[in-house]
Amino acid sequence: FKKLWSVNSEITIDALVAKLHPEDRELREKAHRDALENGVVCYEARIIQKDNSVRWIKVFGKIVKDEKGNPSTIFGVVQDIHDQKEFEVELKRKIEESTLELRR
Repeated sequence: FKKLWSVNSEITIDALVAKLHPEDRELREKAHRDALENGVVCYEARIIQKDNSVRWIKVFGKIVKDEKGNPSTIFGVVQDIHDQKEFEVELKRKIEESTLELRR
């Protein structure tokens, strides 16, 4: 977790959100709003590393409610999917190249 998020100590939610790519912050907000309704948070986003490189992550978690039914915490995982995303981009590029070749 600390390596993926480029942190070396305890960190607040606000500090983690600040590490999200600016274009992905609204996506996170929507996923968390939806999670209040369905109990599950799931989204893919980019995070900005200390060296300003960008990595893709997938967040999956479940909302835990207190005895009154109010959301109290989220348990989940953050998965590094950067290699998968790079593979998808390369695969898409190759498909486009092949399609162009077939049309010639």
